Amino acid sequence: LAAVWPDGVNPSPFLSNNINGIALTSDSTYIATNNGVYVTRSSEGITWLRRVDGLVTTNVRSIVFHGGEVWCATASEVYRGGQTGTWTLAEDGLGGLSAPVLSSMAAGLFAGSASGVYRWDGASTWQPYGGSYPSNAWVDEDPTGGLYAGSGAGLWRWSGSDWELHSAPGPGGNWIQGMQLKGRALYVSTRDRGVARFDGTSWRTFSPLPGATPDTTLLTSGNVFGLLADRDGTIWAGQWSAGITRINDTTDPPVTGQYYDFREPGFLPGDTYLWSSAVAPDGARWFGLDTPSLTTITPLGLN
Repeated sequence: LAAVWPDGVNPSPFLSNNINGIALTSDSTYIATNNGVYVTRSSEGITWLRRVDGLVTTNVRSIVFHGGEVWCATASEVYRGGQTGTWTLAEDGLGGLSAPVLSSMAAGLFAGSASGVYRWDGASTWQPYGGSYPSNAWVDEDPTGGLYAGSGAGLWRWSGSDWELHSAPGPGGNWIQGMQLKGRALYVSTRDRGVARFDGTSWRTFSPLPGATPDTTLLTSGNVFGLLADRDGTIWAGQWSAGITRINDTTDPPVTGQYYDFREPGFLPGDTYLWSSAVAPDGARWFGLDTPSLTTITPLGLN
């Protein structure tokens, strides 16, 4: 380790220590923070100079070096020319851009936003890149020059005329919260798409969203914590604020049972905040409960 900023002893050289991006020029290092852009000579790294002249807001989300210029993006604007000491708006063609992120590569300078992907024309304006588009995507290229974009929806590939979404067969969600093995089958709980099962060959998703049949529908698609593989071959999962589900997929079609159902009288959300679980030698199931907000909601304990 050559250096660290802040070093834990001296005052931080930055007004915000949230580092959102790094850009390297031939001799300097630029960083984007929640409170402005800073630059230092890479070979020295001693004095960090703040560069905010021209910025409407100093919360800088992304920064790159492209075409001999330093570019940066805030929550709603794109700027160029940071190496001159003053940022200049570079908005032509973007039209209501929101939440942009910048990517620089041999194929060009790209801006991914909630309204699509744009490419800088190299002179004065941004051009939309494709009809179907990934929102809030980072664009990158492979060694052969193929373009890809990553977004919350998944992985996109540029076909030469449009963006194509490549979806993995499973699990249905990307935010994995829990895993349990039942024989050779792997079950996962997710915070964005219910429960999924991989049997060694294919995936099966249990979710109220499209792709799950009604007899296997959970009460909620999100916030599924905790998993318990029961001795009888069923799977238990905590659907926070909705219920605890029990999936019996030993039958075809599978059957789902609900406990602590939010639709029942006397429902207490705390009973659904499943975190840990175990099966006792006598077959009893034990569930340890958590909370989504420790400062306002006290965990109920053990069921």
